Parts: sequence; structure tokens; C-alpha cells
Amino acid sequence: MRRFLWALLLVLALALAQKSGGGVGGRPYSPR
Repeated sequence: MRRFLWALLLVLALALAQKSGGGVGGRPYSPR
């Protein structure tokens, strides 16, 4: 269950980074 929580945190961190414009290529959202 702890691994699931870590994965969730990672996804949230990625979402926040992309929301603030820190995504790959400066795109608002990119699946890969």
C-alpha cells in the first residue's frame, strides 16, 4: 500500500509541475 501512496505523490508532483509550466517542452499537459 505504501508503494501506491508513493506513486500517487509522484503523480501529484508531476501534475503540479506541469500546472506551473514546468512540464516537458513547456506544454500544459503531456501523457508521455
